[in-house]
Parts: sequence; C-alpha cells; structure tokens
Amino acid sequence: MGAQWFSRRWVIQELALARSASVLFGNCEMPWRDFADAIALFMTKFDQIKAAFPAPKNYAALRTSEDRYINSL
Repeated sequence: MGAQWFSRRWVIQELALARSASVLFGNCEMPWRDFADAIALFMTKFDQIKAAFPAPKNYAALRTSEDRYINSL
C-alpha cells in the first residue's frame, strides 16, 4: 500500500465506488474486504504482534531471503 499509485484519487474513487474489488499480488488474489479486515486487525494488534516476533539479529540476510521468496511467487 506504499506504492504511489495507491494514493492517487482515481484509484481511491474506483475502490470506493466498486461493487466488488480484489487485491492482486503476482498470482495471488484476495477480496478487498478480506484484505481491509486483515489490515485493520493487524493495526489494532500491532504492539502484540511486534512483541511476539522480535527482530532477528541478521535482519538484512533475512530480508533478502524473503524478497527472493516473494519475487518467486
């Protein structure tokens, strides 16, 4: 959701006026309603989630590994 195009007014208008919408990432698709609910839940529980998953000591190596996995999807 950090992409510049997401904050453009026409994108927000299309989403607000759509009867149904989906979030696409590679070959994965999720209904917008489910995505929005997941984000809302994540935001309300962020502190607990952060505490449950402390940052790894070698974050740069882990991040590179995750990026390769996401790019393979």
